[in-house]
Formats: sequence, structure tokens, C-alpha cells
Amino acid sequence: EFIMYGTFTELCEQFIEDLAGGDIRTSVESMIGIKSNAASSKRPPSKRQKVLLIDEVDVFFSPDFYGNTYRPFAKIEDPTVSALIDKVWSERNPLPPFSQLQQTKEYQACLRRFPGFDSLIAESVKTMFHDLKDLDEHKKLYKVLDDKIGYKDQDKISFNISYGYK
Repeated sequence: EFIMYGTFTELCEQFIEDLAGGDIRTSVESMIGIKSNAASSKRPPSKRQKVLLIDEVDVFFSPDFYGNTYRPFAKIEDPTVSALIDKVWSERNPLPPFSQLQQTKEYQACLRRFPGFDSLIAESVKTMFHDLKDLDEHKKLYKVLDDKIGYKDQDKISFNISYGYK
């Protein structure tokens, strides 16, 4: 009951959840007002000692893992965010100046919906711009299987990985 086997990604998820006392994504969603606080039940961190045994050490030292960072994210599902993403996508050829997009009703709706997160919204839109410029090159990195986009994750295809807004 105390032995867990998983990919490095799964082990990182479990480690973060143990430190946070629950699902970190649910906590973020609760913090910005997407979900209620009741949805994020805290649990005390485990005090049990842990040991990491590496089965396939070549995977540990591969470029996919060693030296990279693990960056979990919380997906924000909100109509104002969807409208802003649709706006950026529809204006992609050519991309307007960032200052022009900031004046759109979609951008302003996000600012009203998420007060206090102005800089996060701005940086997210700048990331969208960057990712759109690199989209053609990115198409080489994924596979579409059963209408789902999957990325190579060590020795398998994962449908839980995403790279920014690509």
C-alpha cells in the first residue's frame, strides 16, 4: 500500500500534492475564483520517509527530463478567457500590436472578470503571441490520435501534456 510506481511526471505530481496538502490545480482555481474553496479539501502532508528507486536510469538522464523544469498548470475555463483566446486566434495573421489587443472588449472583459490579475492576463496574452509565431515549427512535436493531441512523454504518448497555448 505504500509503494508507488509511476513516470517522473506522475511522481512530481504526487510530490507537489503531498507538499500542498491537496490538488494544487484545485487550489489555484479556488484562489482566482473559478471554484469554491469547498472543492479544495486540504489534507496534512505525509510524514512518511520516501525513497526514490530509478528503474530506467537512461530515462532519468535523457534530454526530456534531466535539467528540465516541471511546470504544472491550472486550466482556467471561463467564457471570458475563451473569448480572448478566440480573438487572438482570429487576429493571428498578422498579429496586431499587443497595445491594440489590450483595447478589445475581450481583453477588457478578462480584466473585469479577474480583478487583480492584470499582469498575469497581459503575460498570458504575450505568451499566446509568442506561441502563435512558433506554431508551424511546433506541429512536428505532437501526434493526433482519436482526435486528441498527444506528446511524447519519456517512452509513451501522453494526452495530459501541453506546451503553453500551442
